[in-house]
Amino acid sequence: MATYVAISQSDPLTTSIQAMHILNKYGDPERSYLDGGNLQFTPIGAATELEQKFNQSRIGIPMCSPIGCNYDIASGIRTFSFGALETRLGYGYDRQISRDYADTVARLALEVQIGDDQTLLMADGGTFYWPAQKGAFYLSWDASMRYAKSEPFGYGYLNELLNMPDEYRGVLVSDMETTLDTYAFLVLYRCKKYDIGCAVGVPKPLIALSSGTNPVHLARAYSGTLYNMVLDVTTHMSLSRIQQAQSDLLGYITGVQVNGRQVNDPFSGMIDAHEHIQFTVAEYAGQMMLSFDGSVQSNGTLAGNYCSLDQQGQCAGEYAVWSVVPVATGASR
Repeated sequence: MATYVAISQSDPLTTSIQAMHILNKYGDPERSYLDGGNLQFTPIGAATELEQKFNQSRIGIPMCSPIGCNYDIASGIRTFSFGALETRLGYGYDRQISRDYADTVARLALEVQIGDDQTLLMADGGTFYWPAQKGAFYLSWDASMRYAKSEPFGYGYLNELLNMPDEYRGVLVSDMETTLDTYAFLVLYRCKKYDIGCAVGVPKPLIALSSGTNPVHLARAYSGTLYNMVLDVTTHMSLSRIQQAQSDLLGYITGVQVNGRQVNDPFSGMIDAHEHIQFTVAEYAGQMMLSFDGSVQSNGTLAGNYCSLDQQGQCAGEYAVWSVVPVATGASR
C-alpha cells in the first residue's frame, strides 16, 4: 500500500482529481489545500502544473512515476480529467488560458476516438478491425494520434499485485473507465461552453464582457511557431502590420504550411479585456477558413489553438497549437 501511495502522489490523475474535488466542494479556484506530499496547492496551481506537462508533451497528459514522466505518450484518462478541470476553471470561473486548454483537449478527444470505420490504428503502423470498440477512446496515444501503450516503471508491478488478472489478453486499446471519463468530460464541456445538454440546476456559461470594458493593446508584430498535432510537424508563423481599434483587429499572417505552401494572408478578429484573442484567415480565395483562438500570456506571448472551419463554421480537419512573441516595441493604435 505504501508503494501505491508513493506512486499516486506523482500521478497527474491524482493532481487533477484532487483539484476538481476542492473546486466542486468550495467553489473557489484559489482555495488552498495540501496534496498527498504536504505541498500547498490551489485548483489554479494544480492546473498550471498540469499545463506545463501538457506543453512538454504537446499531445496530452502523460503517465508519471516518482522517477519521471513518459512525454512521448499521452494517457487518455489523465488528459480528459485535466480537460474537465480546465473546463470548470475556464468556462465556470472565466480563466481564459483554461478555456484554451479545454478547447484543445476536446478536439484531442475526437482525434483519438474510434470512428465509424471501426478500425483500431496502432502506433507501429498496424490496424485492426473491431466493431465492438466503435465510439470508444484510446487508453493512450503517441504524436501520430494512434494507440500506443504507456506503463511507466511501477505501474506494471502494481497492476499485477493489486488488480484482478486481465479477462482478455488480446488487442485492447480502450476500456470502460477511459471511455466513460472522456464522455463525462465532453458532456461537461458541451454544457459549460455551449449551454447544451446541461442537467437541471447547472449554472449557465459566463456572459461575455459588458460593453465599455477596454481591451488590452497588442504589439505591432509577433513571431513564433505553429505545431500540427496530427502530423507532428512544426512550422514558422508570424503576425504583422497589426491594427487595433478598441477590440477589433486587422493584420497579416505569414508562414509556411506543412505542404510547403507560403502563406501571406490578411486576418481579422477581436480581443477582449480578459486578453482572449480570436481571428480568422481566408485561404485559397476564400475556399478555406482558418480560425485562431488564444490568449495573451503574462509575458506578452500570444498562444492558443487553431482549426479549419467547415461550411457551418464548426472546427473540422486541420488542427494545431500556436505561440508567438512580440518582435517590436510599442502597441497598435
